[in-house]
Amino acid sequence: MTQSTEQDEQPNVTSEGQPNFEGLMDELETIVHRLEQGDLPLTEGIAAFERGVHVSNQAKAILDAAEARVDQLSSSGSEPTEVLSETRS
Repeated sequence: MTQSTEQDEQPNVTSEGQPNFEGLMDELETIVHRLEQGDLPLTEGIAAFERGVHVSNQAKAILDAAEARVDQLSSSGSEPTEVLSETRS
């Protein structure tokens, strides 16, 4: 028997409680698909659109933070950390 975790219940949230970019994009794709079908009642369509705007804003904030981090690392003038093992021939 598997135990349900909070992350399982909130797929758009990391274990640290931060939004998960990939999960947000999956949710946004689902919302767009539902809206494109065109068969939602008006109130549900508006609610889905509102949720889509919220999810989009969260994803944009994550991308902006990642871009700022990349800019910071790029402008620091330091050498990037070697990820691969030096033992490769």
